[in-house]
Formats: sequence, C-alpha cells, structure tokens
Amino acid sequence: MDGDVERFRKRLAELFDEVAEVAVRLDTAERQGAGLVHFSQIEMGVEARVNALGRQMVTRAAREVAAEAAAEAKCPGCGRKCPLETLPRTVQSLHGPVEIMEPQGSCPSCRRSFFPAAGSVGV
Repeated sequence: MDGDVERFRKRLAELFDEVAEVAVRLDTAERQGAGLVHFSQIEMGVEARVNALGRQMVTRAAREVAAEAAAEAKCPGCGRKCPLETLPRTVQSLHGPVEIMEPQGSCPSCRRSFFPAAGSVGV
C-alpha cells in the first residue's frame, strides 16, 4: 500500500508538470499579438484553470464516496430500514459549483424522505 501511495504521488507530480507546461503554451498561443501581459492576468488565468481542475477532482472524489454508500439506512423517525437511492445535488465547493450524488431514503411507514448522515450509510 505504501508503494502505491508513493507511486501515485510521483505520477501526480509528473502530471502537474505536464499540465503546467500545456497550460502555459495554450495561454501563450491565445495571447499571441496581445502585447505585454500583466502578472495579475497570468494569475487570474491560472486560478480559472485550478478551479476547473478542482471541480473535476471534487466531483470524482464525491462519486467514489457515493459508490461506497450502503443500499439502505434506518429511518430517523421509526427506525425501519429503508432503501436508499442516490440523487444529484449541486453544492458550492471551494472551486465553484459541483454536482454530487447524495443518498436519500424514503420511509413508507412515516411517509417521509430523509438524507442519512454519512456515518450511518458507511461513508
């Protein structure tokens, strides 16, 4: 397992280097003939790309967590085990809005819908 962690860290560092190189080349090509660029313009472009990547990473990580969730949870009203379905929901992340899949239960006895706490569904 430790070998996997180090291998993933090394690969991520390599990918970061590659992404940085491609992003700078793209920015340079898009600015061709625009003249001198202010440092703040460079930073704003980088921030936009970082946020786009952050949204992708958060979406994928949340998808992995949702895949590990239990298929049922206890109703907070009556305690009956109820099936869960996952429904999309847009949340505001640090990098902007992302769509996540959230487990939702529906109890036929209580006639209520509920969103189980993460710990109660194995997440």
